Amino acid sequence: MSKWLWCLVVLVALVSGMVGGFWMVWQPSGAGTEVPLQDGTRVLRVERLMLIDEQGQGRALLSLEDGEPRLLFFDEERRVRVALGLVHATPMLALSNAAEHGSVVLGSVQGGPGMLLTDEQRQLSMAAGIIDGEPGLFTIDGAGHFQRLAP
Repeated sequence: MSKWLWCLVVLVALVSGMVGGFWMVWQPSGAGTEVPLQDGTRVLRVERLMLIDEQGQGRALLSLEDGEPRLLFFDEERRVRVALGLVHATPMLALSNAAEHGSVVLGSVQGGPGMLLTDEQRQLSMAAGIIDGEPGLFTIDGAGHFQRLAP
């Protein structure tokens, strides 16, 4: 699999996880259990932890998706604005603006830091990063082909 195809796969997985997390926010969940540790510390164990605002709307969700931790933050219109988590054991941070005019995804790609930019349709449009020790800046055309801009 090419390096940039891997970037696209990771981006799609992250967006899918965000959508799954969004769906989970409004699904009922069971109560947690409190477990005392040997040192006397008490720990709350839950499958999901949702923070709600004064109106009872979910604003943040900590959960496991396919066994990997995710933290999602929602705006007042229930849109995912920030997503932090592991996607296929790769750390990722996604930031979306209020107008949904694209997003920025930061993460580790092929062993180096990377940044992916998406457009309004959540299509990958630009990528930058250090892949296998080589820095690069790329645009992605409508057919999914990468064009190196620099260096």
